[in-house]
Amino acid sequence: MQIKSAQFLRKEGMTSALINLGGSILTIGKNQARGDNPWQIEIQDSANPRGNHLMTIPVVNQSVVTSGIYERHLTVDGQDYHHIFDNRLPAKLES
Repeated sequence: MQIKSAQFLRKEGMTSALINLGGSILTIGKNQARGDNPWQIEIQDSANPRGNHLMTIPVVNQSVVTSGIYERHLTVDGQDYHHIFDNRLPAKLES
């Protein structure tokens, strides 16, 4: 989805964009709103509340993808399940 979105934007003449699909970010060009500098992608610190970052990554024409059970999980009858499943197994994957 991200790649098709980026292809469409480039075809339409877009030279600067950040596409964020919730943990999956793709950048086109540099951040023109910030002096034509690289986009600054902040990586969430999972051990602390939202807004606390482990690091900031400068990105130009690249993708950054993160995944964490601290945000993507489901609780059913008091049992916590994260977002990675193997449909061949009857139980959740341990992390």
